[in-house]
Amino acid sequence: MQKAAGLKTFHFETTKDLWEKTTDQEGRDGRRLELKTTTKEQVELSGVALANYLRVLDYMAHGGSDAASFGTHHSAESIRMYDEIATVLDSITRRPDPQEEPPRVVVDTAFVDTKNQK
Repeated sequence: MQKAAGLKTFHFETTKDLWEKTTDQEGRDGRRLELKTTTKEQVELSGVALANYLRVLDYMAHGGSDAASFGTHHSAESIRMYDEIATVLDSITRRPDPQEEPPRVVVDTAFVDTKNQK
């Protein structure tokens, strides 16, 4: 979350269906996720918006931490999106220069065997 919040922008290239599914969700506080995005051929989020998006994805992918909701959310789409974004963020070792291209993730409909990537 700290890396995400420190970015100026982050670019997504994904399918319309996956983007709509993973952004039309509620966080643990019950509020709907509201993202201000710039849509061109891809989606662009600010670092703060990306951190907020990751919070909701984490909740929908891994479940809540309270006893009532623990383990109840395991949205495959949210797991996929969260894991793809986290991989890109984990690879960032220094703060990107403002002149550099923003970090970018491509999440398509191809199958990814995450168990074999570790």
